[in-house]
Amino acid sequence: MASTKLDAFTHGIAKNLAFYSLVIMNGLSFFGRLFAGFFAQKLGILNLMILATSCCGILILCMIALKNIASLITIAILYGFWSGIYVTLLSPLIAMLTSNLSELGLRIGVSFFVSGVATLIGPPINGALLGKNFRWWRPSLFSGIVALAGSFFLLLTARALARKKKNQTPA
Repeated sequence: MASTKLDAFTHGIAKNLAFYSLVIMNGLSFFGRLFAGFFAQKLGILNLMILATSCCGILILCMIALKNIASLITIAILYGFWSGIYVTLLSPLIAMLTSNLSELGLRIGVSFFVSGVATLIGPPINGALLGKNFRWWRPSLFSGIVALAGSFFLLLTARALARKKKNQTPA
């Protein structure tokens, strides 16, 4: 999301305010991380993760419509909050999905490896999509769709777990 600064700058938003958009995002990420446990207790870890990834995907798509200071601050606040929830709940989600806790370390390691590869190849893809003319809608569209696809797979996971739980309960 560091591209928010450059995106804001190319849309005519003051350089200092564009810099502070990152500070705002990181500050609100703190509150997302802080409140993630409280919300997860009420909604469930998987349900909250689906909500957080969906919100992040939608907010990334909203970057296409970035036009003024108000839209920049709004996206920074909301994205910071929801991405903080996502980051906080990733490991507890893996723990929740692991039936044999002796496999937990391996599963967390593999999931962070896959996330690391995606983090490694995502920015160059976005850079290629951005191009020399700074067409921001292309990387925003790509990243938003990828985030929403992740949310969709989490939704499929929730349905599969519900089906599994239903089949395990004695009639």
